[in-house]
Amino acid sequence: MLLYNITSSPLVRALDGRLQGLLLRDAKLVASAYVDDTVVLLRDQDDVPLLVETLQQFGEESGLHVNPAKSKALPVARWPRRALLPFPVVKEMTILGVTFTAKTSRLTAINWRRRIGALRSVLVSARLRAFNIIQRVAYLNTYALPLLWHLAQVTPLPPTTARDISGVMGKFLWAGKRVRVPFEVLILPKARGGLDLQDPLRKAAAMFVSRWISSQGSSTVTVSGEWLRSLREQHGNGEGRLPASVSHFREARRMLTAPGFPAGVDGRALTRALYSRAIEDVERTPRAMRGVSEVEEAVVWHRVHHKVLPVDVRATWFEAAHDVLPTAIRLQAANQAEAPDCPRCQEPEDVIHHLARCGPGRQEAWEWAASRVRAITGAAPSEDAIVRPSVDLPGGARDAATIWVLGTAVHFLATRREVTAAAAADFLERRKKGLAAGLRELL
Repeated sequence: MLLYNITSSPLVRALDGRLQGLLLRDAKLVASAYVDDTVVLLRDQDDVPLLVETLQQFGEESGLHVNPAKSKALPVARWPRRALLPFPVVKEMTILGVTFTAKTSRLTAINWRRRIGALRSVLVSARLRAFNIIQRVAYLNTYALPLLWHLAQVTPLPPTTARDISGVMGKFLWAGKRVRVPFEVLILPKARGGLDLQDPLRKAAAMFVSRWISSQGSSTVTVSGEWLRSLREQHGNGEGRLPASVSHFREARRMLTAPGFPAGVDGRALTRALYSRAIEDVERTPRAMRGVSEVEEAVVWHRVHHKVLPVDVRATWFEAAHDVLPTAIRLQAANQAEAPDCPRCQEPEDVIHHLARCGPGRQEAWEWAASRVRAITGAAPSEDAIVRPSVDLPGGARDAATIWVLGTAVHFLATRREVTAAAAADFLERRKKGLAAGLRELL
């Protein structure tokens, strides 16, 4: 395969129709126009004279000639090195933001290295923003990670590069915090204890496989489509070990033959289906939920992420439920503390002890919050509700009011060093202003 990049705006506009006409007579010559450039793909060295003749005839008839200083040729894969070419030969060519090279291995390395640099720059510029963990995930999914998806449809994301990207994401997500929720948990749906963080490796694989599968039935020949065809011919049909950069072809074969493959869909719908299936296969269970039934786990996370709670409260409760607050037990597990004991009372300091049992006014403040729940439901919650909201809550508005009190109390206790019942009451009163009238009456 040979790529030609011919630059001349008037020439492109006029020449494109002529080349499309040639396409009808000779299927081996492929051309497409991109605003200022025309990209021509040749699959055989015998097509070179046809291209040269076409350009010469058009120049003679129209007076619009190709600018040789701005035109270039890129021999790809097994193109004969001694074949005569009318334009200067280059080692790489950038088309629509993707740098194509003569070797697929170099294409993968050079493009993904640049994308990691762009991703790091975007995240560094946002590192000082006062985001909580939920907002950081939203920023990644919405603004940062989309930098990767265009390239992911052209060349696979190698696992080693995906690990580098995950490292860059981790630094942004946790902003120096020593105790963290594992990455494999954050990518899970919220109902399973995650935050729906997009996983670069699985998302890139889904996009690449979707693009490859969709291109098989497409009659339109494009640069990226030709590149996918070239990759498939080199590596896609082998049964042995595939290079890491093209190992997704084996995954594509597995997906195509797997039960329940989403047939009849392509594009974004196929990408979403493939990615959802990949996430479903993740068997990671949040550490704090081990030994808990799936039903109770789903209820816990539904309440932690309840829409009645402000996003800052949800973020704090999410970290408390995952037991990643800086308690002595967790810091020791992360090799950040010598002992698991509370520095005040010398008892083991878990998240409940940290929030509701020890320290000036903490127990009193929690008991006040529990009394508010008792007034709503008729029963006071146990301290376990801090990390695992009780399943036995009333429905409707009373359920929402109870969740609001519990979540707001956890946020209050987790974000203040010294607390009192009076301060907790004042905090809840100020927070109530944004609630619906019915909930305010219950509180």
